Amino acid sequence: MFPFLAVLICTMGALIAVLVVGVQQARVDAAQDSQTISQGHQRIVALNEKRELEIESYQWRSEVLESKRGEYHDQIRQNRLRLAQLETHIRDLEERWQALINKSRLVAEKRVDSNDSQIDLEDELTRLQQEILTARTELEQIRVEAQQYEKSYAIVPYQGEYGTHRRPVYLECVAEGVVIQPEGILISHNELDGPSGVGNPLNACLRTIREFYARHTQDDQQSPYPLLIVRSEGVTAFGKARRAMADWKDEYGFELVSDDLPLAFPNPQPVLSGELKKTIALANDRQRALAMAMPSRYGGQHGVRRQEPVDTDFNTTTQQGDGFGDGQQASANLGSQPGTGGAGDADKTVVDDKSNLNRSSNGGAGNQRTGSGGSKGEMIAPPDGIGMAGRSQGWALADRQRGPALTRPVKVICESNRLTIVPAAGERGKPVVVELGSTVKGSIDQFVTAVNQHIDQWGIAIAGGHWKPELQVDVQPGGELRFKELQYTLYGSGINVWQHTD
Repeated sequence: MFPFLAVLICTMGALIAVLVVGVQQARVDAAQDSQTISQGHQRIVALNEKRELEIESYQWRSEVLESKRGEYHDQIRQNRLRLAQLETHIRDLEERWQALINKSRLVAEKRVDSNDSQIDLEDELTRLQQEILTARTELEQIRVEAQQYEKSYAIVPYQGEYGTHRRPVYLECVAEGVVIQPEGILISHNELDGPSGVGNPLNACLRTIREFYARHTQDDQQSPYPLLIVRSEGVTAFGKARRAMADWKDEYGFELVSDDLPLAFPNPQPVLSGELKKTIALANDRQRALAMAMPSRYGGQHGVRRQEPVDTDFNTTTQQGDGFGDGQQASANLGSQPGTGGAGDADKTVVDDKSNLNRSSNGGAGNQRTGSGGSKGEMIAPPDGIGMAGRSQGWALADRQRGPALTRPVKVICESNRLTIVPAAGERGKPVVVELGSTVKGSIDQFVTAVNQHIDQWGIAIAGGHWKPELQVDVQPGGELRFKELQYTLYGSGINVWQHTD
């Protein structure tokens, strides 16, 4: 038997040994934890520095792009001003030339007539001009008195954060074309159908108006902007006007107005009216000269465009800047179905290895007619067997064809084995992929359903109207045959198919 003290000493010795071992192990663990924390902190610091460098790089790139954007806008504005100045100089030279011709004619007349008869003619002319002025004044007074009994409306600027104080140029879209108000000058559909850009009569008139007010106002920041007033019967003219104003991009506005709503415009400018008439005449002459110089690109005698030929019987391409704009803003037309082939003496269609269709006619082009509402050029009826047999005209949009149509592009990527519907910038949703089998017809119902679901995301078009989609197809390498097959399958469905060209 050990005494109690000896047992206690042995126990204390064992506990001290255990305590020493525990302290050593705690020191080792603490050193390892400190090293791990230090390494993690270094990684976090390095990652933060890398992210700060990336943020600085992105900010620098954003500043560079923003500065370039301002330079490009200034360059476009300067080019537009130079063009307007050149046109003004041309008009001045024409006026001087006409004045010299009139002066020479008067000199020749004075040599033939006696001085007394010449004075009598001038007195008679002065008297007639005075009578015309008096009659015109009375007519204007009668019109003013008549307008007092009619209820009319005026379009006033919006007074708010996003309003503008710039002078509007009223462009009233009616069934006959576009009317420049308050001068009442009509630009017809034939004139709007000419090549778009700076040579179009509407675009030339807008430059003339801007130059006119620049000469008579002091503030350069108050330059006028186009305001399209769209009547229900002028939807087609609205689409053509937007195409003609392609280089104005976002510098315009529009307002939808019913046909029976009277509008009160400011008093017209007689001097501006004369300049606009000369501008339209000069633009038409240029269009005709352009059509004669390049008959393969522009057809007709009035500058009306003709689409460039492609390798199929109906046109699938558009010229640059034609019809669709930037894809974010809808353009408008009446959206009627393309015309069908006539009864011309046409031979049977032959399909070669590249699936190009060639049609010939005995003694000319045959008798063919086009639809009244197409806005992308002539579409000739494809050969027999094209389309979905047994389905009615416009079957793809049968539930939507009510009232006027607003045309809006739908971007589609065509590959050899699939069709992909891509939302435009600002639209919600994700790309929709439709897999293709051996033929497009086998998957066409699924594709049309996807297109209609895509249209539903656009919301309401206009009161009493509907959206009319047009497929703007980006053909990938290897998808050419699928694109032609898609064209032929959707022929007569109500959905037009166009090949996207840069």
